[in-house]
Amino acid sequence: MTSVHQPIPPLPHPSLSPASLSPPAPSPLSPAPAEAVEVVLRSDAKPTVASPRPQITHLLVLPWPDIVIDNLGVDPRSDYVEQYWLGLVGPASVLLMRHLALRFEAEPEGFNLD
Repeated sequence: MTSVHQPIPPLPHPSLSPASLSPPAPSPLSPAPAEAVEVVLRSDAKPTVASPRPQITHLLVLPWPDIVIDNLGVDPRSDYVEQYWLGLVGPASVLLMRHLALRFEAEPEGFNLD
């Protein structure tokens, strides 16, 4: 006796709707665009910088909402991360993830990382 198995078609995932794939609105925390740097080539083909290069002083960290990860993900401060992720991503990555999680709890809209 043979049975015929038909695959069940996958349901569309709610986080993959066209509205969720659109880019986020600009944040009030976004830094002003940096000034352009002009490079001038001389006859000996050595580049010289006509204006000073802007110094990067901070990194803007914004949330990336994802319904699936929010429901099924693991908090980076959990024992699970200590036991299973630490050997894969390394201690610096785990410490950074934990720091970012603490900052997102305090500032859920995003923050500047100095």
